[in-house]
Parts: sequence; C-alpha cells; structure tokens
Amino acid sequence: MSKKTIALVLALFFKSLVINAETLPLEIFWQGKTALALKSTQVILDKKNNYSKLELASSYDFLADYHLDQGHYEANLNFANLLFKIKHQTSFDSAFYYARIANYYHCYINPDSSLYFSIKAQHCFKNIKKIGIDFNSIARYYSYLGNAARNTSLRSLNFLDSAILYSKNNFTKAINHRRYATFLLDELSGISNGRKIKVNFKRVYLNCIAHLKNAETLATLIFPNKKSDLHSRIYDMWSLVERINQNNALSTRLNEKARTSLIDKNEVYNFFEYAASLHLDASNKLNQYREKKGDINLVYVAEKLLQKSIPYWEGFLKEELKFSSKNFDDRYNLNPYAKLSTIYFELYNYTHKIEYLYKIQGLSDITKNTDNNSDKRKFFNIQYNQQTIIKLQKLSQKKNCAIINYIASYNPSNLMAIVSLPDTTMLLSCSGNEYAKNSSYGVHLSGIFIIPEKNSYPKNIFFDAYNDCFKNIDFVLQNKGIKTIHIITHSSINGLNFDLVLKDTFSNQAFKESTLIKKYNILYHTNANTLSNYHSDSPIYTSIDIIAPDYKKTNYPEIIFGKTFLEKISEFFKIEINEKSHLQVFFQKNKLIQFIGHIESHEFSNEQMLIINDSESINSNAILNYDLTGSSYLLNGCASNIGKNEMNNKINNLPNYMLNQNATAVISTLWPIDDEENAVFLEKFYYFLSNGLVSSEALRQTKLYFSNNNYPVSMWGAYLYYGNDFYLRKKETNYFVKYLSIGIFCIIGLFFIYIKK
Repeated sequence: MSKKTIALVLALFFKSLVINAETLPLEIFWQGKTALALKSTQVILDKKNNYSKLELASSYDFLADYHLDQGHYEANLNFANLLFKIKHQTSFDSAFYYARIANYYHCYINPDSSLYFSIKAQHCFKNIKKIGIDFNSIARYYSYLGNAARNTSLRSLNFLDSAILYSKNNFTKAINHRRYATFLLDELSGISNGRKIKVNFKRVYLNCIAHLKNAETLATLIFPNKKSDLHSRIYDMWSLVERINQNNALSTRLNEKARTSLIDKNEVYNFFEYAASLHLDASNKLNQYREKKGDINLVYVAEKLLQKSIPYWEGFLKEELKFSSKNFDDRYNLNPYAKLSTIYFELYNYTHKIEYLYKIQGLSDITKNTDNNSDKRKFFNIQYNQQTIIKLQKLSQKKNCAIINYIASYNPSNLMAIVSLPDTTMLLSCSGNEYAKNSSYGVHLSGIFIIPEKNSYPKNIFFDAYNDCFKNIDFVLQNKGIKTIHIITHSSINGLNFDLVLKDTFSNQAFKESTLIKKYNILYHTNANTLSNYHSDSPIYTSIDIIAPDYKKTNYPEIIFGKTFLEKISEFFKIEINEKSHLQVFFQKNKLIQFIGHIESHEFSNEQMLIINDSESINSNAILNYDLTGSSYLLNGCASNIGKNEMNNKINNLPNYMLNQNATAVISTLWPIDDEENAVFLEKFYYFLSNGLVSSEALRQTKLYFSNNNYPVSMWGAYLYYGNDFYLRKKETNYFVKYLSIGIFCIIGLFFIYIKK
C-alpha cells in the first residue's frame, strides 16, 4: 500500500471519528439540539450492545445533564452513577463524578453532604495533569463544583472563573456566565453562605448584568431566533436581578422575553421554566399594585397568569414523579395554589366579595389534602367550599370553639387565617408584611357579627402567626367564653406549638410558656376535611395496646424508662403488650395504640419510620394502604411530628398520614425527647385520663402540671395533640373477688365472736 493510500485511509478514519464525536448525544446537546439528542440517546439505549462505550457514556452524560436542567434530580443522580460505572479509569473521572454528586446535594439543599463531596472532588483533582483532558470537561468540573459550593464554606467565584476559562464551546460558556450571575445574585440579595452580608450593590449589580449579557450573546450565536431553554433561563435570571434593583418595569419585560423564548410554533417545550416565568410576572404585577404603581387591574392580571401556569406546573409535577422516587419538593416556590390564595386575599380586601374567601378555602384544601394528584378538583367548586365553611361554622357553634385555618404563600409573601367563631367566620391577616396589615373583617355566614376589638397589650411573641392572629381575636374568645381552639396547620407553621413562644433562636431551649396555655385547650388538624368529621362522638377505649420494641440486640439504644411506667398504669387500665406482630396491631381499627420506641426520618425522602429493629420498621407510606378508623396513636418517639413537605406545601408527617386514613387522634412530638422524662410525662398523662378527663384536656393538664412545678419547657413542650378527643375507661374491678373477700372476712369475724361467747 502506497504512502498516499495510507494517508487517505488515515484521513478518512480521523474524519469518521470527528463525525462520530459530533453525532454523540452530549455533543448534539451542546449544539442546542435537545430534541435530536434525546432521539439519538433513545436509539443508543434501545440497543446498547451495538454501540461503543464512548457512545453509551455520551448518552448517560447527556441524560444526567438534561435531567439536571429539568429539575429531575434523582434521575440526574441515576445517570451520573451509570456513567461512572462505565467510565472511572482516571482520577479525573472520579473528581468529575464527585463534583456532580456535590451539585446533586446542593440541589437538595444539603450543605453538609455537598461540602463533603466537594472536598472529595478537589482531593482527586489536585494532582491531575490537565494535558490530554478535554477542556470542556474541565470547565464542567469547575462549574459543578462552583455551583455545589454556593451554600458551603468553600463558596468562591474562583471555581466559575476557571469554568469560563476552560469553556471551549458557546453552550458551556453561556451556562457558566449565567451561573456566575447566580452567585452575584446571592450577593445582591444580601445573602451569602447562609449569612447576611454587605456588598457594594452597584458594583455587583453591573458585574452581574455583564455576565448575563455575555451569556445572552453566546446563546444567540447558537440560537439566532432566541427560542431556547437557555435564553429563557438567562432572561429569567436577568428579570430577578432587575427586580432586586427595584426596576419592576424592566423585570416584567425580561420576564416576557423569558416566556416567549420557550414557545416555538405555539408549543411549550419546558413546562417548568414556562410556569416559572408566569409566576415571576404575577409576582411583579402584585408588587407593583402593592407599591401603588398601578390599580387593581394588576391583581386581576396576576390572577390570570397564575391560573395559566397551573396546567404547566402540574405537567411538570407529573414528569418529576416519573423520574424521582422522592415526592416533589416545591422547588423555587412555584406553587400556583398558595400564590393564588394571596391574590384572592387582595381581591377580597378590595371587593369584600365572599366568593374570594370560598376560593381561598378551596386552595387551602388543595395544598393540605391528599387528592393533589386527582384530575377532579372538587376544591375549585365554590359551592363545595361554601359547604366546608358552613360545616366548620356549625362545629364552632355546637362545641363553642374557635377554628383557625392558616394559609400561607411565601412569594408574594402573605400569611392569613380563616377564623370560624360560633356566630361568624372572618378572614384575617397574620403576616408581618406591611402590605397585608390592613385586612378587613366581614359578615360571612350570619347576620350577627361582633367586630374584634384591637387588643392593645402586647405579647412577647416573635411568630407573626401567633401574634397578629391572636391579638385580633383573643378578646373575642374570652368574651364568648371559648376555651377550645382547633388549628388547621400549614407547612409554614408546622412545628409551631401555640402553648409556647419563641425567644431568640430555634433550639428547644429557646422556648418558654405562652399565655395561651393557661386560657385554651389547643388541638391541631391537618386539613378542613378531617376536622369537619370532628362532631362525631368521641370513642371510649377499654384497653391500651402497647408497641414497645426490644432494642437490646439491635444498634438502637435500649428504651429503659419508657417501659417502667407500664407497671404503674396497669394499676388503672387494661394493657396489652405486643411482643410480636407489631405491624398487625398498629394497623387495626378501633384501638388505642401506644408506641414507645425510636422514630427516624429518611434523609432524602418524605418517609418517616417507626423502628422495630435493625431490619424492620413501620413506614409512613405504608399507612396509606390501611383504614385506621377509630384508632388513636400516642407516638412517643423522637420528633414524630416533623416530616418533610410534599408538593403543593402539604405537610407530610405521621399525624397527617394517619388522620387522612381516618385515625381519631395522634399525639406526636416536635423534637427528640428523653426516655426517662417521657416516662414521667406519660405516667402523669394517664393519671389525668384515669380521672375521666377527655384526652386533649388530659394532655393540657399534664403540660400545666410540669410547667407549674418548674420543669423545663424542653421536657413537656414537645407534645402536640392532633385530631378528635377520646376517653379511656379504667380497668373494671373484679367485684366477685371483692365481695367474696368481704364475705370471708365477715365469716371469720363472726367465727371469732362466736368462740369468745
């Protein structure tokens, strides 16, 4: 073979390599052709054995990045792991992998894990010789690491400086310029590394805009028509920056550009980003109205924008649940239902139309109830919501109690409450937000309405929900002789015990007793539907089923004092100690079940687990498979009340699961409790039950007992009562034995009298 022929063959060979590289899914993605990259990836994955390791690695790499962009974090992790399995020959492969994992934990707001893997990534990378490594891969390594370090002690712009320096294609450069702007946005917000900071605002602002302009220029080289997800993300970020700079008009225009860049031939190709754009525009409109830069029409426009976002938001949720074993967190706060509540609050204040209160009630039920995924949304029905309000009103009349249903939206910021009293229902602002202070009261369900008098004497309370709501109704409650308050919680106040007030930190040592515990018996509920069934008769239990796992042969600390009180309460009540078949007992109907053991929350999912032993647990998700009608639960384990939030801000904790499955009552705890102190607390609680007190009042009297005897708040303040009341009947005395003993005693007495005669 001649030299000319050999040269031609080699040229064709190298050309084929170039063509192959350009047709790899990752390379196609970098050209901005996402749809084509997805199609190419599907072809490769359908017949893996027919393709090279390079092509398979490119597919996994692309899918990891694609799902990261889409917010499908667990899918991102899954494909990053698959990539590492087939490509982990070098130290750089490991460094790149750990940087990706660190970024994954950053997305899940887990700074400790993000810091740990960031350090591992740097350790692998420090001795690497960069010669021979693709510069774009190095740029991506620095980009992941820079983003992952945002909320850790490693936070530094040096990572992204390096990412921009090594970027060798326009796509990677544009992404890194935008990420650089994200860092600067943190500083413009006055927040860095979890701490408030002071910055030269103008300098940082101009620097941020410069990076966004660079990103836009590079993105336009790839997409001349400016129809791309990349453009949308750049404009969305730019809009936020201008909003912080109080330039709402420019922010709105940029937001409109972000939205239009996501539409190509009347088709939206990124539901999440499109919903985000609608949300930001709605927030801008509402803020302009609140700042008196426009009339009420701005609020109506904001309402339409949020309503328009609902199908795109829900479409994204369905996609997320396909790719994630974890229930969806409300990422970037794009929950349209909570934000619509704030819109309707403003419209109610402006128009005083009762329909807006009914709409707020319905939206509250959507965010708190279990049929979030149902296609039939009865909560959008005005008549249905009106009936719910009427049910609560009638319950308030029948029981002479108050019902406070909290509804919150973080952005636009507002916290409100629908308050039902025996003769009226009203909508109150409970927010420290200056725009929400001037809430009005109105007659809703009866012709009788007593205007709440302004309570002038202050309370030493730092929770807006606590202070701004109760200061408006405390006088009315006292005047009406109301002693019981039912509170329907919301994720924003989950973990708030109204028996306590907060001093200056969020540790349990920072709590002290509130004035309310002396006045009211407070019960908690997870949604209006479960509360509306409250007026059924309180069940009467004749025995207690005890689930007390034996931890002697496990890795869990043994519960010692938790079992000693059983002997004492057995003097008053019939108890059944279950050594086996804990699961069967736990899910039975019409039982009073006392769990004494360890409770854990899963680190990355919404699950909580009642620990039986090293390998067995009662999983919170399993509760959804059972009907718990008539059963009540005392969960005396560590922080049994603190779950994580599901999509739409619904509280996902054990009480919520159990009450939605028809449990009568759940007593749970806000923080880890000491075994010995818990035993002492329970003994006193059962003592009050033995005296005939209803269960919620027995819990309140137990708290008051320890408070009055100068026990620390951390000992008794963690316990919350959810649901309906119940009674516990004392153990029946065996009268036959009693009378037989008396008879024998009398016979013996008569016998001795007879002998003396």
